[in-house]
Amino acid sequence: MKILSVYPISRGISKEKLSYFSSEDHALGSIISVPLRKRSVPAIVVGSADAETQKTEIRSSDFALRKIGATKSRPVFSSAFIRACERMADYSAASPGAVLSAMIPKTILDHLEETSASALEESEGAHEKLVMQAGDEERFSHYKSLIREEFARKRSVFFMLPTVEDVRRMKPQLEKGIEEYSFALHGNLTPKKIRDAWDKARESSHPILVIATPQFLSLPRSDLRTIIVEEEASRTYRGVSRPYIDGRLFAEFFAEESHARLILGDVLLQTETLWKKMNDEYVDLIPLKFRSLSSAEARIVDMREEADEEKKRFRIFSDELERLILSTKENNERLFLFGARKGYAGSTVCADCGEIVRCNNCGAPVAVYMLNADEGYFYCNKCGERRDAKERCTVCDSWNLTMLGVGVERIEDELRKRFPDIQVFRLDKESVSTEKKALEIAEKFRETPGSVLVGTELALIYMREIAENAAVVSIDTLFAVPDFRINEKLFHILLQIRSLAEKRFIIQTRNIGEKIFQYAVQGNLMDFYRDEIAMRKQFQYPPWSLFVKVSLEGPRASVEAEMRKLQKFLEPFQADVLTSFDSPSAKRHQMHGLIKVKAQEWPNPALLEKLRALPPTFKIKVDPDTLI
Repeated sequence: MKILSVYPISRGISKEKLSYFSSEDHALGSIISVPLRKRSVPAIVVGSADAETQKTEIRSSDFALRKIGATKSRPVFSSAFIRACERMADYSAASPGAVLSAMIPKTILDHLEETSASALEESEGAHEKLVMQAGDEERFSHYKSLIREEFARKRSVFFMLPTVEDVRRMKPQLEKGIEEYSFALHGNLTPKKIRDAWDKARESSHPILVIATPQFLSLPRSDLRTIIVEEEASRTYRGVSRPYIDGRLFAEFFAEESHARLILGDVLLQTETLWKKMNDEYVDLIPLKFRSLSSAEARIVDMREEADEEKKRFRIFSDELERLILSTKENNERLFLFGARKGYAGSTVCADCGEIVRCNNCGAPVAVYMLNADEGYFYCNKCGERRDAKERCTVCDSWNLTMLGVGVERIEDELRKRFPDIQVFRLDKESVSTEKKALEIAEKFRETPGSVLVGTELALIYMREIAENAAVVSIDTLFAVPDFRINEKLFHILLQIRSLAEKRFIIQTRNIGEKIFQYAVQGNLMDFYRDEIAMRKQFQYPPWSLFVKVSLEGPRASVEAEMRKLQKFLEPFQADVLTSFDSPSAKRHQMHGLIKVKAQEWPNPALLEKLRALPPTFKIKVDPDTLI
């Protein structure tokens, strides 16, 4: 008789590890079915011991062990993968079962009897952490050489990307000449295609290239010696549902546990990654490039000078951008116009002189938040300064302060009114309901000379080919987003849009003093990094510290009472309770408990134990982008 220790693979089970009697032994890494409450759930075997040797522990246990009936099992996943899931669970304050559920494709779990499996050997070798910051062309030239070098050494490569569209786009670039041994895997494939590709990739005796999203790191290959995380700065790697796994961090854990080489690549790496490189935690694969080159003529337009002095009318298009729109049509070129998300308006300006309202403390643009229909306040999402919104313009003493937000719908409407003979496409979440529709719009734009595409960040995923011209119509409101990484995000957006433009690139802004605009048009990555890391150090943001955000949503009185209990329960750890500025409705109130710990001290066992003891009504995010 055996006693098996298993992790139930489910997001809704808070228990970390369960134990069962079994008349059969099962190899570590095997998937079996276990009874739990009134149902059966898949579980992964992480321990096995003879019942005879565990008699004392069984007798002293305060619960009765259940027995597992006859069940088939085969070793499917490597012990390195399981250890990486355990580490990810500790980091994200989740259960290992929840992480396993997130990191194993559902169709693989549901059809294990149809899925190939064989015993896996532990990998040997030295783990390396390497970084590569360079332009797209240079990075991909190195990637192709690395892949072929690994193949020559009879080793496989996992090339990780943040989105489905990235996988589809990169596959033709990377697989040329090795198509037979290249496998593209992502969640938008049919279950059968996933299982077929999984089996072929698993069974191949030849080294393989896997081009996939993070979930497919679960693919069991003993010869996986290099893991490349491309577009390392993309925030799409962060999970949007529990257990909120960051695919980049999981790749790091997995590379360490499997003794594989980890390579992080992007035009501009995350600020935390660059800081670690400067402190010798990472090694550069090639010398880091801190200048991003472009053939496009780049200009910044001060929209404060573009206001109609007679009517004091707020203008969407500057004179320069209007000329660019006309020349795009006349020369049969293409123009991409970037705008803020639909319906977002978080910047306040003086309608008389055009001055933007700023924080008195750090100079960042402030947003208006309403206490009720008639009363509001200014709030700085960078340093937290808060003040009454009833004030005059600091430049011209006017009361005419106006909240502005130029969304893509407004940009599209203005285009159609002012330039009715130009074909206009729009690509944002409101205009496309499916990925197929997004691809169709991007393709139509590519095939239509003289046209204009208006889009948000979503458009950047699908518009990867160079257009002749690109312009940022509206971006200022995003500076007011409650996100301490917002400058890094905006700089990446600007660099990406700039890289699309072959001839001309325009940035329109009322926030002309923001340095990142100059850094973007110049491709000055070094000065951006210096400014960003200095700000992070000043406010003790990551990489110096790490935040854990515990959120609760519900009726106001109930939420406020529960958050007071939370503060007491978490002692001696201090949780600063904040009201969310993004509550879903008037009847649904949301509050956050924010805990700050030293980055090198996480995971903290004592705090982790308390967080895991919280009921599932509390939502836990470790290292969140937004603090409020």
